[in-house]
Amino acid sequence: MASEFYPFYFTDRVTFGAAGTGTLTLTVGATEEFIGEEMIFVVSSGTFAIEGIRDSSGKAYSSASVTDPIPSAALVTTIAQRTNIGKFSAPLQLVPNTVLTLDVTGGTSGATLDIIVRGKKRTVVS
Repeated sequence: MASEFYPFYFTDRVTFGAAGTGTLTLTVGATEEFIGEEMIFVVSSGTFAIEGIRDSSGKAYSSASVTDPIPSAALVTTIAQRTNIGKFSAPLQLVPNTVLTLDVTGGTSGATLDIIVRGKKRTVVS
């Protein structure tokens, strides 16, 4: 049996120096289910690149890599340096005990990068 979905915002922050690396992590608990609708990135300054998006089961959500990353210029607008990827074409469904990981690298200056994944969550009871 599962409870009703309710709005939920997953958040995480990583701070890195020039050309430093970091990991953004979103964890779904053992009795939770999450359906994501969009990702929003907010960077304090500078640039960043996403080098991988995957979950703990090994499923990749992008072909981005160290040699072919998603640059922040494709994501961040000049309006307060924030943007969203927009609504996903298919919902991001994360089952219980799943960890979503984004590997990021900073540009030539240090930065703080926040991620917000907007969606809905519910408690799942077996």
